Amino acid sequence: MVYGRLTPPPDSPTPDPGQPPWVTDCAYYAGKARTAIGDTGRRVRQVQCILLKRGYEIGGTGVDGVFGEGLEAAMMQFQTDKGIAVNGIVKRPTWAILRAPE
Repeated sequence: MVYGRLTPPPDSPTPDPGQPPWVTDCAYYAGKARTAIGDTGRRVRQVQCILLKRGYEIGGTGVDGVFGEGLEAAMMQFQTDKGIAVNGIVKRPTWAILRAPE
C-alpha cells in the first residue's frame, strides 16, 4: 500500500471540475429510498453530505449517518428554498432535486 498518494489510482473516476461539490464529493448512496428522521446509514450520510455542501446547517456531529432533528430541520429549509412539499422527508422527487447540479 502506498501512503501519501497525490493522484487517484488509474481505475478511479476523475471528478468533473465543473460539477458542484455535492455532486463530486457525496458518493455514499445512489438510490432513492424514502429517508426520514430515525433512519441511519449510507442514505442518511448522502443527505447530510449534500446539505452540508449546499451550505445548510444539519446540527449534530456532521456526516454521522443519523437522521435527527437537526437534519430534519435542514431538509425542511431546503424543501422550502426549492419550493417543494415541506415535510422533512427525502422521497424520490427530493432526491432528484438534492442531487441536481444547480
